[in-house]
Amino acid sequence: MPFPTSPSEWPVVADFGTAADLPRHRLPLTQLDSLASGGFDPDALGTLLSAERSRRLLLLRAMIDYARAEANATGPLLSIDAVWNLLLLAEAAAPEIVAELLADPQTGTAIAHTLRRLRSVVTDPAPLWFYVGQLHALATSAAIRAGITGEMTVPAWIGDIHFPSLGRLRLPVDETWSYATVTIGTVVHVSCHGTTVELDTTSDSWLPVLTLRSTMDSQELSIQLDDQSACRLLNRPVRPEPLDRADVRRWQALVDDAWGLLVSDHPDHAKSLAAGMRSLTPIPAVFRFRPHSTSMEDGFGGAILSEPFDGAQLAVTMIHEYQHSILNGIRHLTELVDGAQPAIGYAPWRHDPRPLGALIHGVFAFTAVTEFWAVHRNRLTGVDADLADFEFALWRDQSTAVLESIKDDPRLTPAGVRVVDGLAARLDKLNTLPVTDRTGTLATAAMHDHQASWRACHLRPDPDQVRSLADAWSTGRPASSVVHGRKPTVVAGTPQLLDTKAALIRLRIAGGEMFDRLYAQPELVAGATAADIAYVAGDLASAHQGYLAELSATPERAGAWSGLGLTLVASGRHEVGQVLLAAPQLVRAVTATLAEGGRRPRPDNVAAWLVAGSA
Repeated sequence: MPFPTSPSEWPVVADFGTAADLPRHRLPLTQLDSLASGGFDPDALGTLLSAERSRRLLLLRAMIDYARAEANATGPLLSIDAVWNLLLLAEAAAPEIVAELLADPQTGTAIAHTLRRLRSVVTDPAPLWFYVGQLHALATSAAIRAGITGEMTVPAWIGDIHFPSLGRLRLPVDETWSYATVTIGTVVHVSCHGTTVELDTTSDSWLPVLTLRSTMDSQELSIQLDDQSACRLLNRPVRPEPLDRADVRRWQALVDDAWGLLVSDHPDHAKSLAAGMRSLTPIPAVFRFRPHSTSMEDGFGGAILSEPFDGAQLAVTMIHEYQHSILNGIRHLTELVDGAQPAIGYAPWRHDPRPLGALIHGVFAFTAVTEFWAVHRNRLTGVDADLADFEFALWRDQSTAVLESIKDDPRLTPAGVRVVDGLAARLDKLNTLPVTDRTGTLATAAMHDHQASWRACHLRPDPDQVRSLADAWSTGRPASSVVHGRKPTVVAGTPQLLDTKAALIRLRIAGGEMFDRLYAQPELVAGATAADIAYVAGDLASAHQGYLAELSATPERAGAWSGLGLTLVASGRHEVGQVLLAAPQLVRAVTATLAEGGRRPRPDNVAAWLVAGSA
């Protein structure tokens, strides 16, 4: 089928009619409850996937409308109407191919980012037409696969030309932003800056799209490993970072291990992932106990993740990020929160304050994470079992604490209440499961550490109360002489790593030489200090002195305030330590105010004074 080059020959786009004429997607309450329960409901997932397709088409239509109104939206490329009509021809010839391309998570992120660029909501180094041109590349790939002949222009970045679902062609072109003409016939030719090549999939200049497949008990997972597309990360273009053969083999082995675990132990998650998880964007491996992953609201079924340590870490990460896709799909159909959402909430999986909707997201994802560890720990022995038990206990307790803080929030809509109720039922079951005394104690310490660090970092006490307490200290009066102040306010604060001791605890449980190396090289775990290492190692005297020295020299490190509190509790000074864990922001502020007057008391003495005043 030829692609007409003259606008007069383009197919006529049917009138969509008014919004009232269009069918509306609805999420029945039974399906909402099913999704909140964590089980696999093919009808509910089908509803989400159908709605996501419609949403993506609406965003695409909006992008095209904005591009038509922007004088230079396509730069040196063919017009937006030309590419739109090519896409229509491809859909008429092979609708399943266009549906597949539109469902790609990277297509969603590219459309959404391009729309934000067209609306001047965001900026980045790439020219606008490079992003609009991602649609040209998608339509060209659709035409190649559907057998439509003709010519199209596509963007190039230092000679790299990406063909979605097919691969990447690298040409010897040095210009940063340029374009290529793709001629589709019996063979495909690509011309750019005087260089013309045949699209040869056996050439060294061609890198095909990587697809990893794994089969277990007749269930198959097929997932794209996206190391090439320019829009594979969030909010900025990125150069291709092709994996070598050894990397690909390692990822395939990880996927095989993860898929085996999921099919055997988590069949509902396996079925859901097989139906809706489409791509993984790999980034380099990081410290084992601080893996990085994120998902994309506009890219349902996609995840960005650091190379996992093992198959279990990959399995739980896929579950985690896919839950965010599920909840985003729910949110695109029904609101869970009504009213303003200031970023003031505490999330134990983040370092910053979060809005209510984000807290629901976190509990939704980490409840599923907790369910994974609840089962997986039973497969293991020795330190591996201890680590899995720790993960289970920590995420269960943290998720439960956040759910308790939001379950009665009046801003929850009826749909939001149903989601929260579904999560509460799942956590109630998890809270009946035992953990060992050791891992339970360590998980509680890690949870209290993060909470207290967050408070020290982001809470600011009533300044009048702080001044009154500082004056009472200076004049020898008890803290009880000061009237309680207003509720602390939440501020963004300077970003800090608040999970350092949790990472150290995991490393301590795992054993091996690396923890011992930390005494000489604390920088092996980012954010760790000698006092943190001493606390986790059980050397409480050294930890106490280390934290006091830290707070005298650098009182802004939130982890030192929580560390001092934990050390005091573990040393038997429970009430004093609890003050530092429950209200580190108050002890910090009073100490700082007194220091301004020329004397800096020891924080544990201030905490003891506050305890005595409350007796």
